[in-house]
Amino acid sequence: MHVRGFETALHRYLADSGLVFGCFDFALTGDGSSPDDWWAIECNPNGQWGWLPDAFAITEAFADILSTEGSGSS
Repeated sequence: MHVRGFETALHRYLADSGLVFGCFDFALTGDGSSPDDWWAIECNPNGQWGWLPDAFAITEAFADILSTEGSGSS
């Protein structure tokens, strides 16, 4: 589901906070189709994903992002 402007707001939050990465926690009060349905609870700058089945692939992707950040490539 894609709520217009929501992704942009998250990227702005990360940039304003000086973060490249963050794990966001949300609560939904409806079906998620309206921005008013979404409630941001927190952003964890050191979020954990080691418990996920694809943890290694996530770690590799994250390392790739960090190694290219600020190098002019994306």
